Amino acid sequence: ISKISATRQWKSFLLFLPFLCASIVFWMVMTLNEDIQKDFSLPVEITNVPDSVTFISNIPKQVNITVKAKGSQLIKYSWKELPTIKVDFNACSQNNRLLLWSDKLIGLSREALGGDINIQSIRPDSLNLLYTKTKGIEMPIVVDAEISVAGGYVCYKPILCDYSSVMLYSVGNVSVSKLLTEPIILTNISETQSIKTKIITPAN
Repeated sequence: ISKISATRQWKSFLLFLPFLCASIVFWMVMTLNEDIQKDFSLPVEITNVPDSVTFISNIPKQVNITVKAKGSQLIKYSWKELPTIKVDFNACSQNNRLLLWSDKLIGLSREALGGDINIQSIRPDSLNLLYTKTKGIEMPIVVDAEISVAGGYVCYKPILCDYSSVMLYSVGNVSVSKLLTEPIILTNISETQSIKTKIITPAN
């Protein structure tokens, strides 16, 4: 170590080191004062939802936004958890719909991030969620399947469904007595199969 510290290269390095540190500090200051553009995915939470309300529409888990602001305003989100966009149910609900137009959604996003942040774009640009306060009705599920087996095989057990019924929530009167799955067509089956399929839901 003593030999290395006595060399000309080491002394040159020690002379160079303060200038390197100073340049890094100046670079960081300049970068943090510049406007930068960044994409965020903010989680969405609907607050003050009454127990009697059931959402029929799928609530988006997050909102994707593109923002432009000073680097010093956005750098904290490099290590800090992103804030949540909180939508007040009581302030946005009417006639079995929760409506949130673009300007209001942008305002809530800016409020969540804080500071003088310019939101360039937002996706989705609005929320239009259908909900109901009526109680659910238990509906049986009927599997709509057309199955043929390969030669030398036979289907000897009935088709089993994980759920024999589901709770159906709707706006207005329910005019159906059962729910069908999407059509399932299987041919030349030679072994037991487990598959996933969707349930066809009526309008509203």
